[in-house]
Amino acid sequence: MQEIHDATIIRKYLNHYDFTKYFTQIPEGFFLCQYEKGELLSSIYTPTDYLQFSLDGIIRIYTVNSDGSLIPVGHHTTPTLLGDVELCGNPTYFIVEAASPVTCLVLPLKHCRESLLNDNRFLRLLVNNLSDKLEKLSNFGSNLSTVEERLIHYLQICCPDHTLTNVENATFHLHCSRRQLQRILKKQTETGTLRRIGKGKYVLAEPISD
Repeated sequence: MQEIHDATIIRKYLNHYDFTKYFTQIPEGFFLCQYEKGELLSSIYTPTDYLQFSLDGIIRIYTVNSDGSLIPVGHHTTPTLLGDVELCGNPTYFIVEAASPVTCLVLPLKHCRESLLNDNRFLRLLVNNLSDKLEKLSNFGSNLSTVEERLIHYLQICCPDHTLTNVENATFHLHCSRRQLQRILKKQTETGTLRRIGKGKYVLAEPISD
């Protein structure tokens, strides 16, 4: 992990990603942080004290179940706000991992927490992010006991056109190994539940009933 405090570089990122759409007035104090693959974004900067905007790279977000197991929440490749749940006064339940090299703009909250909570533009961002995380948690289908059930639910709810196009991403969401998922995909294809439409690409064979 590397911190960058060069004001010119930071301004370049703020302008490139148009942070005026997130804030009525962009707060002072941003710095840049670059993570290597496998590092935890949530262990360096305490979410109750910092906000992080993941700008490029791939991050994986998990939440901790009551039995201590990890539940996948999201797999993001676009700018993503981290620390929003904690900013609202909730405990830290999320673990965030860099699945590739990741660049973040980090904002210390010490001097701007109150002004952020009175910024309508930022509050809209906050609500949208919280809604997205709640939707992913509620739609994942944690009551489904087998990987086969979770796979069908994942295709129905999370995949555009009910089509799986990335096996690695699917193993993350389904909390299983690549070998296990490939075995299930083969079985579901043989039974006619899925159709293989290309290398590593599968689609539900039948329309989804309401």
